[in-house]
Amino acid sequence: MIQNLRKDIYLIIHKKIFMMMLIGLTILLTYISLNDITDVFSKGYSYQHHFIIGADYVKTAFKNGLFYLIPLIVVFPFADTWLNEKNMIDVLFTRVDKRKYFVSKYMVSFISGFLLLFIPLLISFLAEAVMLDFHTHELTMLSYFTSENNYIDLNQWVTFFKLYLNHPYVYMLLFFFDYIHIWWIMCNVGIFNQFSM
Repeated sequence: MIQNLRKDIYLIIHKKIFMMMLIGLTILLTYISLNDITDVFSKGYSYQHHFIIGADYVKTAFKNGLFYLIPLIVVFPFADTWLNEKNMIDVLFTRVDKRKYFVSKYMVSFISGFLLLFIPLLISFLAEAVMLDFHTHELTMLSYFTSENNYIDLNQWVTFFKLYLNHPYVYMLLFFFDYIHIWWIMCNVGIFNQFSM
């Protein structure tokens, strides 16, 4: 199984379509995350008013469509390996157990999809973290829910609010690692449910 994993990972990394999708998604997600940052610097604390008054529906529809297409985009680079090995499956099953073969395919599909989504999101996340000044605009995201002076209400319903005020980058990293663990748990549950049926 480890030999199959090595072979498939080598194939996926050296595929042109994988690299094209990786570069394209990185550019697209970075552009989406950095597009509105000029509003932050020009409008100051009122830069989020376009979310409520006069929202840009084309941009919202594009972001929603991209969100729903992510599973297809992520699996796309590795999808043709099943077609390429269709005529060789009988030969492969003489060398490798059928279960190990499919487990290695699922694992490589997960790894390639994870890399294809993780690297662009990480780069766009870091680009946005570098561009935004969190110390001067620290309460703009929460200003529609409560008054900026009412820290007691914010402290009650915003998780780690004091950490967000004092160390915004640590706050972002904490939630970033939390989401990674949630994704890992969900993927493991999905794989084990597949084999328990």
